[in-house]
Amino acid sequence: MVNTYVKIAGSNMKNNKKACSYVMRAYEVADPTIKALPHDELVTKAKSFIKSRGLKKVAVIESENSYRVVGSVSREKIIELSSIQTNTILLKDLAEDVTQYATLSQEVKEITKIMLKEKEDCIPAVENEDTLQYAGLITIEAVLDAVTKLGSKNLNRIVSDVMERDFPYVKTSDTISKAWRKMNETKHSGLIVVNDDKKVVGVLTHHDLLSSKVAWLPLALKDNSGGHVLYVSDLMNKHVHTIRENVTILEASKQLLKFRVGRLPVVDEEGKLLGVIHRRILLELLSDCL
Repeated sequence: MVNTYVKIAGSNMKNNKKACSYVMRAYEVADPTIKALPHDELVTKAKSFIKSRGLKKVAVIESENSYRVVGSVSREKIIELSSIQTNTILLKDLAEDVTQYATLSQEVKEITKIMLKEKEDCIPAVENEDTLQYAGLITIEAVLDAVTKLGSKNLNRIVSDVMERDFPYVKTSDTISKAWRKMNETKHSGLIVVNDDKKVVGVLTHHDLLSSKVAWLPLALKDNSGGHVLYVSDLMNKHVHTIRENVTILEASKQLLKFRVGRLPVVDEEGKLLGVIHRRILLELLSDCL
């Protein structure tokens, strides 16, 4: 099922007219309800938490009594594990060092630059650099929601001005291993799925892979799968929200946040893919007010 948003740019938009000199701090966008997990917890706990909250990674702390951040575990790492592995491996054995974090007093402008440069969708917030005590997670959705309300001059622009025209896509007949390789090569957590006529028929995301019930998915992700082959059509989400190229940036941002998706395919009147508008494009465009 494809839902297309077609509202045309006009004079009905109402922007928050906050001055662009406003200095936003990390504590305003950090979400303390997104808990960090102790390093001796099983990976299956992280898998369940990431899936339920729609996160790209989860912060790992020393223990339930010590909130010092010691690493993070990404969605990509978990997707590649079998159910047996997630039920036996501890987070400390899978966690990677945290190279990016933000203190609560840090300006969101600086955090935005890090997110865009490093292609990070979420960054742990800590009380200070000395203790690295976990204080919440800063997600790209939270930052985008905040900056959208600041009244950027770019809110009145239209999607066709800024959409990514060569965003990666796959066909329903492509293998999951090909799609997974393309995700990793392009550092995109989701791909648009089209048919032979280049009409949008779905999306395939990390969340879809993480939610798969196929026990041998980790084998199917490999190029040399040994006969364990899955196709994009097997796991893709057919319920996709699309948007038209004459829609404003304000409305595009609202749609991304409303449907909690990372990207919106831009289609013509026949439903053919023209490009994609995604969170990083909007964050870079609207951060002029920070």
